[in-house]
Amino acid sequence: MTTTIWENNASGCFELNEPYFVQNGDTLIIQQGTIIKCKIGTININGDWSTMPSMLIVCRGGNLHVNGTKTNPIIFTSNETSLDYTKKGLWGGIVILGKNLKSNTSINTFKIFDGIDTKFASAVIAQSKSYYIDSNNKISTTVSSLTLYDACKYGFEDGVDSALLSNTTINMNYVSIRHAGFEITTNKKMSGLSIYGLKSGVLNNIEVYACNNVGFSFKGGSVSSSYLKVGYSGGNAFKFDEGHQIIATNDYVTHTNLLSIVPGNKIIEIGGDETTLVTKVKLNYYSHTTLISILNNANLITNNVPLNSYCNYEI
Repeated sequence: MTTTIWENNASGCFELNEPYFVQNGDTLIIQQGTIIKCKIGTININGDWSTMPSMLIVCRGGNLHVNGTKTNPIIFTSNETSLDYTKKGLWGGIVILGKNLKSNTSINTFKIFDGIDTKFASAVIAQSKSYYIDSNNKISTTVSSLTLYDACKYGFEDGVDSALLSNTTINMNYVSIRHAGFEITTNKKMSGLSIYGLKSGVLNNIEVYACNNVGFSFKGGSVSSSYLKVGYSGGNAFKFDEGHQIIATNDYVTHTNLLSIVPGNKIIEIGGDETTLVTKVKLNYYSHTTLISILNNANLITNNVPLNSYCNYEI
């Protein structure tokens, strides 16, 4: 169990040059005012990754403390020098993986984060080898306790001792995520902030700017939020899916003070699952005046399954 601290270097930034994993029991602390410059990834003609994009992945049981302030926020951005709202999908994004996918944790419900573990392998030369997360939380061919496949899991898993696998904890305040959304596979891109299977946490005053896909993606779990903002994303602003609800009581998760400026896309996407992954979400906005121009486009809600007992919302 290790604690790592990121802070600005002598050049006034922290350089993230590859995927970084926060493993079970480990803690990452990012100091207020830190600017994380993320290395871009590249895709070859076959659609495979030529170079891996940088990204931050908090594995099940990891701990993340990213606490900026209003006057001294924490900024994740690209390492490119010329940037504006048209520069999207340059690096991966932030991924938070928990073990609480749905209310019944006595059965096997784990999933893999968007199949991304296979894309890591395609970005390195010796594809016949097995890849692991080493003691420095880097991708390696050296045998370690955590494979890439395991590192990308979320939800409950039979055979994994719950006493050994802790709940993931996050504390995020005043964080800006810019120019993320790297393409995983054709027409499948990362979100700015993905929170999958997280039971609880602090998530306040977070913005996603110029992401190539959905700004915020919540799957399963029950973490609530306040003051989330999305601007100029390539996909919908907010996505709630796979039984995102208050797990203990089957109640609605509340997300308050949402703001979106996403020309041409939906503000909110709510999905369910035709099994037992019921999505229940309560949504509140800054004010009616904030949404006038967007509501005129009649693009408030879209559902990737019909609204039924598996997909419910209140606004």
